[in-house]
Amino acid sequence: LARNSFYNLATQIALMALGVWAIPKIVHGLADERFGLLSLVWAFLGYFSLLDLGVSRAATKFLVDSIVRDRADEIRSIVSTSLQLTLLIGIAVSVALWMLTPWIVNSVFSVGPALQRDASVSMYWTACALPIVLLSGIARAVQMAYQRFDIMNMLQGALGTTQWVGSVALIAMGFGLTEIVALSVAARVVTTAASFWSLRKISPHRASIRLGWD
Repeated sequence: LARNSFYNLATQIALMALGVWAIPKIVHGLADERFGLLSLVWAFLGYFSLLDLGVSRAATKFLVDSIVRDRADEIRSIVSTSLQLTLLIGIAVSVALWMLTPWIVNSVFSVGPALQRDASVSMYWTACALPIVLLSGIARAVQMAYQRFDIMNMLQGALGTTQWVGSVALIAMGFGLTEIVALSVAARVVTTAASFWSLRKISPHRASIRLGWD
């Protein structure tokens, strides 16, 4: 418990320090309105994990039970079913967000004409990222069930570092809001792929993924 808590706390402190360094530079480079939009997009990406309806948390609980009993078939079944269910939820919500983007930009965010294109493109990128964000939650569920908080936090730290440092670098190179959002989405795709690759290392045989619905 102490070791895992240390990993969590150290990662959060490091990312907080990076944020304190990066935010003034990003605000200065984007100006207030675009930074406000970027903050909303990052909030969407961060809170999208709640849309899995608790599947990842339930997966962690039942995986731990199956690991303790050393039931390989149950482990594969839980991982596979959780992934398929989460992917269906992610695709459904992604399509809905894509279709609602014009309304969100114009009516909810009330974006001015000068920023409507950037806001729309950013929301479309966000919609594309939604299934990836939800799938990453299942990968983290497996990592937590196997007590591999070191791997989970290493990948989370890499994601946060890429987002903060990459955003500052893009601004320095003359890029803007849409490129930063694209970077944020790309970083999540890469870290999610790395998370699933890590499952083979955590448990080469027991955490494998297979088709089939239980």
